[in-house]
Amino acid sequence: MHIVIKDNGRGISTEDLNRVWEPFFSKTVQHGGLGLGLSICRRILQEVDGTIEIKSDLGHSTTVKISLPFVQKEKIACPIPALSAAKIDLNLRPSVMIVNDNQLVLTLLARMLQNEYNVTEFMDARSALAAIETGKIPDVIISDIMMPEMDGQAFYEETRKLGSYSTRFLFITGGAVTEESLEFERKMAALGRLLLKPFEADQLRAALNKTLTLQGALEYEH
Repeated sequence: MHIVIKDNGRGISTEDLNRVWEPFFSKTVQHGGLGLGLSICRRILQEVDGTIEIKSDLGHSTTVKISLPFVQKEKIACPIPALSAAKIDLNLRPSVMIVNDNQLVLTLLARMLQNEYNVTEFMDARSALAAIETGKIPDVIISDIMMPEMDGQAFYEETRKLGSYSTRFLFITGGAVTEESLEFERKMAALGRLLLKPFEADQLRAALNKTLTLQGALEYEH
């Protein structure tokens, strides 16, 4: 399947066209652009054997072509593990800290969880870290990986310095765009602490409950 999108805007210069896939390259910072959209889109398409191409005629138009293969995919049921009654009081709602620099995603995640968990929201990792430093330790920390200033990996490492909180992390990502973040993504996936976008609400709850159950088991061992 091919999707072609063409505009009649100002176009893109050859110099900028060669850089549009670079993480954090943006010409619209003043309008909230972070320069991650295209690199993430290309990564997601590559994961499903798709491609994305951009051609531009400076001063006239830009054309984007997306190609996707047809595949047969069965829906896989995602079982939700039961929480450990011995370690989690059903009368107390677990606390969840959500850290994501995208306001829309942050709000969506909070709405998915607010009826079952005590949710706090942070748009940047530094503010979340500051809250943890004051003693506000959540049961689970749901964090994006690719964020400006302090990314998810740096947030994770700094939080580990404050105590044994590494098992509380659950990372969500649309795909790493640098070699370092890709390696970190693999590490978190191997530990069962990674959820790839897009995901359903049930998948998020299942991953979160798994993190809570693991946290309870580790506390019981100690």
